[in-house]
Amino acid sequence: MVREQPEENMFLTLYIDDMLLVGNNLKVNNATKKWLSSIFEMKVMGQGRYVLRIKIVRNHSKKFLSLC
Repeated sequence: MVREQPEENMFLTLYIDDMLLVGNNLKVNNATKKWLSSIFEMKVMGQGRYVLRIKIVRNHSKKFLSLC
């Protein structure tokens, strides 16, 4: 699922019972998590370091996100 607004991007990836939510607007990310948790039983695990054995590399100061 991809949700895109001007200057606002969000990606939601789902694999079996694991979900990864990535976006550049913290307010929208939190609202989306709140909405999803009102429908589904969820546990927020914090920032992901790996997804499907792929390492997530981020640099907040440069607004950089990469998968290795």
